[in-house]
Amino acid sequence: MAANMVLQARRRREERQLPGSTWRVRSPRPRAACRVLLLCLFVGLCACGRLGIGVTKISDITARPGEYTGRDVTIRGSVVDAWQVPLIGIRTYTVKDDSGSSIAVATDGETPLAGVKVTVTGTVSNVAVLGGRPLGLHVKERQRR
Repeated sequence: MAANMVLQARRRREERQLPGSTWRVRSPRPRAACRVLLLCLFVGLCACGRLGIGVTKISDITARPGEYTGRDVTIRGSVVDAWQVPLIGIRTYTVKDDSGSSIAVATDGETPLAGVKVTVTGTVSNVAVLGGRPLGLHVKERQRR
């Protein structure tokens, strides 16, 4: 009996009559709506990396290197070639994206094999600037997937 009274009180609390109307509206379950919203947000954020959102075209970097120098970028493409100088510790590989442009990537880790698709996040830099033109434009790898 007491449990029944508690349920009736809860139902009365959930039902609110709108001013000036004769029908009642049941309040929605805010927790369920919040969970659905959080799930949609999580799925959307996870999909951003797969859809290419936030990925910079290599052609944009090579066309306007001054705009990107010192900035962090994320590029995606296939490894064209890779090489390293063992005694000095220089390791680089070239990434070519769908736009047909390519850029060198310097890494501290192991170089990937040619033909492998990679997504690289790093800082754009160059070795020198002569006559307003960058020499040795490359991305210093911070993370690779």
